[in-house]
Amino acid sequence: MKIRPANRLPFNKPLVDVRLAQAVALGAAMTAAMAAPAAFAMEKGADAFAAMDANGDAIVTEAEFVAYATSKGSVDPEGAKLRFEVLAGQDGQLTETEFTDAMAVLESRDAADEDSLALSSPRGS
Repeated sequence: MKIRPANRLPFNKPLVDVRLAQAVALGAAMTAAMAAPAAFAMEKGADAFAAMDANGDAIVTEAEFVAYATSKGSVDPEGAKLRFEVLAGQDGQLTETEFTDAMAVLESRDAADEDSLALSSPRGS
């Protein structure tokens, strides 16, 4: 069996570059989407979802999400659209389960950040 050098692997480099760029963009979008969820500070979980679901059909559309998020004054329409795209995923609809799962991940991440800050804080000051 012959091993090929890394610079001669049988894949399409432009395709890899595109996928890498997409992965980087998705990572940036997810970071932006999950950063400082002040738009949802007043309501949590099911209450926040119900407040976003303007027509009560148990699915939040991009328009409903953007209207809710921008009404809180913490995000502009473009930022809200970006957050929605990350939260809603491929189908372009946000269900209550998707929303509460995302908020749970965010809360656990925030708790981990607080723990790491507490561990790195100088003691005895």
